[in-house]
Amino acid sequence: MEQDSTYVVQAERVITTDTIYYQINKKDLKALYSQAFGEMIDEKSAKEHITLTLTYIPLALIFTILITLVNVRWNRAYKRLKEKEPVVEDSLTEEDRENIKKLDLQYYRVPDRIFFYAIIWVLSAIFDTLMVLNDIFDVPWAAILASVFTITKVITRLVGGSTLMGINDNDLIENYGNYIRKMLVDSIVEKVKNLIKEK
Repeated sequence: MEQDSTYVVQAERVITTDTIYYQINKKDLKALYSQAFGEMIDEKSAKEHITLTLTYIPLALIFTILITLVNVRWNRAYKRLKEKEPVVEDSLTEEDRENIKKLDLQYYRVPDRIFFYAIIWVLSAIFDTLMVLNDIFDVPWAAILASVFTITKVITRLVGGSTLMGINDNDLIENYGNYIRKMLVDSIVEKVKNLIKEK
């Protein structure tokens, strides 16, 4: 009577003073591996693993590069703004000071930002692995949601970092409060409003 969980191969037993060894022929070892794991690695399983691999490895690489470049650009704009703060200290309104505090909270070191997004993508990968390999979803939905979230944050950061590019120091000093507001999170909303007004 056959049992699916029983795998039999020929083995030579070697006994020492305190240990028993079983020597298995290479061909038999391959047969044993095939019996034990052959059903686990079928065409469907391989396709699911390839889907997850081709989803996460390229996206992780692309977003790491994007996040690094965008944050470096934003940090340069932030430092430029902070360098001019002593010059305009006397003319700052209470609203400007509050906005500066908000802006200060948005200054992060690049490794910290990458670590933040790495946590999101690791959690996303775990969720997708469980869902896809257990035949609950065919598509890695968590990767799509993580991509949308990351792209939104990257665009927001890019717009904020681009605010001061091409602006000379005199204009920056004269409109300091205005540029602080533009570098805050709602800068995308303001850009859209301005585009609508211009149309």
